[in-house]
Amino acid sequence: MFGQRISAKVFLGAVVAALFCLTATVAAAPIRIARLPIIVKGATHPDTATMDALESKIDRAVNVPLNGVLNIVEFLPEGECEEALAGVIADRRRQTGKKRIMYKEVMKELAQKMDADLVVCPVLTEYYERVYPVFSVNHGMVVVAYAGVQITGYDGRTDKVFNAKRSRSAHDDYGTQTQVKALALACMDDALAEAELRRYIPSAKEFIAAYDAGTE
Repeated sequence: MFGQRISAKVFLGAVVAALFCLTATVAAAPIRIARLPIIVKGATHPDTATMDALESKIDRAVNVPLNGVLNIVEFLPEGECEEALAGVIADRRRQTGKKRIMYKEVMKELAQKMDADLVVCPVLTEYYERVYPVFSVNHGMVVVAYAGVQITGYDGRTDKVFNAKRSRSAHDDYGTQTQVKALALACMDDALAEAELRRYIPSAKEFIAAYDAGTE
């Protein structure tokens, strides 16, 4: 048993050392990702816990295991991304004379301004809930709720603008699954599944395979 633990430690050490050697020799620049924080468009803003849960879902969708070692992607500062987005929207308004600019219209310009390979712009388009008391034997409280999520962005390597939109609503007995925060979290899952952000981000396995192919 002791020998097995030592062997496992030696093997793990060898893997880590190999990864560090790989990163030291790889010349390719990391993929630059402009990942904006969630933009809330509805009149009602979710509480902090709900916003954190929504943000965590996006973080997991763009997470790259071993990125700290392999340096596959570089996440650009969120504040700079927000400032750049406001700038490209202002530019588009001046150019077109339109007051309302769709986020998907400026994703390519945002990528160019940030020198980003990938832009991910999540939007909470709807977030509403109202609870009514119902004085009857079968019902205590009824909820009317709806939520909407949009994941828009741009992939520079394919020159593609993507725009995934999902919404859910409830008009039912008040409960954990009919609350607006549950609807918003489900919408985020739906929109992320449609957007398939993983297809724009290489995994560690793909990164190493590309490196091996380039050194043959």
